[in-house]
Amino acid sequence: MRLIKLFAIVLMSAVLLSGTACAADPIVAPSGEPNRTLDSYVLFALDELSFKGGDITGVKGYVLGGDVGVNNPGPPPGAADANINVGANKRFYMSDGTQLVGDYIRLGSDASVYDVYGNYAVGAYDGEVRNSNFTFTPPIISGVSNSSQLATYLGCEKGDFTASTNPDDDRTVVDRPSRVDPPVKILTGSYLPPGTYRDLQVQDGTTLHLGAGTYTFRRFNTGQNVNVYTVPGTIIQIEGDPANDPDFNLGGNGAYFGSEIEGEESVACICLLGEKVQFSDNGEFWGVIKAPYANINLGRGFTHYGRFIGNTISSDFNDNVTAKDCTLDSVTTTLEVSKTATGYCGKTYNWTIDKTVTPEDWIIEEGDTVTSEYTIEVTKSESAINCTHVEGNITVTNKGDYPTEGLAIEDEIYDDTTLMGSATVDVSPMPVLAPGESYDYHYRVDFDDPCLNDTITTFTNKATVSIANGDSVEASADFNLTEPAPECPNDDTIHVEDSNIADGEEGSQTNPWEFNVSSILTYFKSFTWDDLGANLNTATIQETGQSDTAAVNVEQIPEFPTIALPMLAVIGLSFVCMRRKE
Repeated sequence: MRLIKLFAIVLMSAVLLSGTACAADPIVAPSGEPNRTLDSYVLFALDELSFKGGDITGVKGYVLGGDVGVNNPGPPPGAADANINVGANKRFYMSDGTQLVGDYIRLGSDASVYDVYGNYAVGAYDGEVRNSNFTFTPPIISGVSNSSQLATYLGCEKGDFTASTNPDDDRTVVDRPSRVDPPVKILTGSYLPPGTYRDLQVQDGTTLHLGAGTYTFRRFNTGQNVNVYTVPGTIIQIEGDPANDPDFNLGGNGAYFGSEIEGEESVACICLLGEKVQFSDNGEFWGVIKAPYANINLGRGFTHYGRFIGNTISSDFNDNVTAKDCTLDSVTTTLEVSKTATGYCGKTYNWTIDKTVTPEDWIIEEGDTVTSEYTIEVTKSESAINCTHVEGNITVTNKGDYPTEGLAIEDEIYDDTTLMGSATVDVSPMPVLAPGESYDYHYRVDFDDPCLNDTITTFTNKATVSIANGDSVEASADFNLTEPAPECPNDDTIHVEDSNIADGEEGSQTNPWEFNVSSILTYFKSFTWDDLGANLNTATIQETGQSDTAAVNVEQIPEFPTIALPMLAVIGLSFVCMRRKE
């Protein structure tokens, strides 16, 4: 150590005498082999890494549990004079047994590391190396020199997944929907099921729950003071948007990203193909970010649990990073299920009505009365509409400590052991149940036979509720087909109202007449001299509104004086004319 510090003093003197600042000089040390697998690195950048450190002694500026490294050799063109720069401004501390690996290294005076694998010292290089200095031959990982190669190595490549391009697949979490104009899609209970979306925006002060499974986004952004709760098995894929950045942003001011359960470690697995990852000020993040094309900025005052792999990595002051691997094993929960079942029986029928009259035409003299016979024919036939069904609610309660995943419900009807019908229940009104949450899912299952109520039979309705992170649960309820189906009109029996007033009765029935089978009914109606003209008459089925019309046309024979006098006048006039000619 004394030799290193002496070397640093000599190096600084040489810089002052030569007038060349920040010269890089070879590190004189034995050669060695650094860790050459990514699993050992808590921070790993292809080209450049800068970690400013912490100014709160004993609290901030710690990178623990893993190695820190920059893969490629030399300072890349246009980059800083060191491709790995730690502790230049404030405290930077790495835990025992870890390695700091990079070709050109600036090790500031507030840095304390265990082993260093480096080739060139940049600047004073007067930080503390608690164990040993080594040189090595870069790159750290052979065959990985650019982002595309790193992406392949990570298994996080472009084309592996595609976010939605549909604006309808954007999701926004807000505290009050009325504050948003235009309206946005509000997440039910702030629980978002796994799936493919476009852009996600979590607004200030709101909470989002992500379950186990894979989420695909174009962009993932939050405001300040948000809670993004994950569970073991949460996987996030971010395609990135070249026209907008950052592609992933976690706001500050107390923002939290991790398990909702105190003391549980839930580390999300994040693959990002965009170009920028940004953390703001003062928050806590649990996640492993693999972003081979991106600049990862760790923010200011953030506490990170996970690992970060990117093209470049930088941080502001007072960040902490502790190595954690993402947790893939899904957590389990338990369900409680109950149900109701009401059976409805109903048939619908097709009715037709036809009305005729005979005779249809009358020529009558004053004082005469004539009678026509009316016939009403109704025909009944069974329709194809099926109204026989069972319906009710299936109450599902999450009795465990974790949100449900992949909730699905199947409902079936049994007559003893024979399956009579089944249906998949719609769970979209509440696709995820939070711990302790209950919801009533409505269901309906139609019978294949339009009606089975000829004899009252007891049926069994069974619901099977399944989730991806727990055991399936069944609930059953018995029912009879005793209730009339509300959507089926009560048309087994109809009533026909006739606009005529019948002169007599048809059997024991009078107008309106009741029918429950196909029938023909006749009645009579009389007409007199005063019923001149077309006498229209309509018969109507009261239940359906169907009708038919018949008409009796009455013409009058004039009285004798009405006919005789004009005729005599004509005859007399003719006689006078003949006399004149003579």
